[in-house]
Amino acid sequence: MLMADTVKIFLIVLGSLLSLCAFWLFCRALWPSLVKKSQSHCQEKALKCFFLGLPISAVPIIAFLILVNLPQPILKIIGFAIFFLYLVYANIGVAGLVTMMGERLREGTSPASPWGTTLLGSLVLSFTSLLPLFGWFFIFPIALITGAGARFLAGKKSSNSSADSDKIKTSDEENDENIPT
Repeated sequence: MLMADTVKIFLIVLGSLLSLCAFWLFCRALWPSLVKKSQSHCQEKALKCFFLGLPISAVPIIAFLILVNLPQPILKIIGFAIFFLYLVYANIGVAGLVTMMGERLREGTSPASPWGTTLLGSLVLSFTSLLPLFGWFFIFPIALITGAGARFLAGKKSSNSSADSDKIKTSDEENDENIPT
């Protein structure tokens, strides 16, 4: 192996790690309420998120594998679209997971920005995923599965929270009516 090949592989891996960290920050910026809810689900019920994420992850992966192996090109495109949509869906939950990891790593130190905790957790998860075999086939898949489950629970709770916010608004309106003017 030439030095150029080694540098090429190193830069590909480094670029992949940086893009994962950036994608988790992107998810936090785009869907902050879902990431926050995913974070709380990962904190409170990590095993539930994992076991709920198993079927959520299995269905699109199996669909991807079936569609990609069919001879029609349009079905292959649909298979890749399903897989990429799953990755976005699961990585919204993983953004909550890495934010939780960053907060736990920052405990006892000076408070940091929310973005800093997400970045710290994402760096830890992405570098831990670099571990040969264990990181590739155990840590990262478990993080994706847990993220898919946490994202599902966050979306499930968001429909109930809108009803709760309506109740809060009505109780606030009632309080406003009782204030003498």
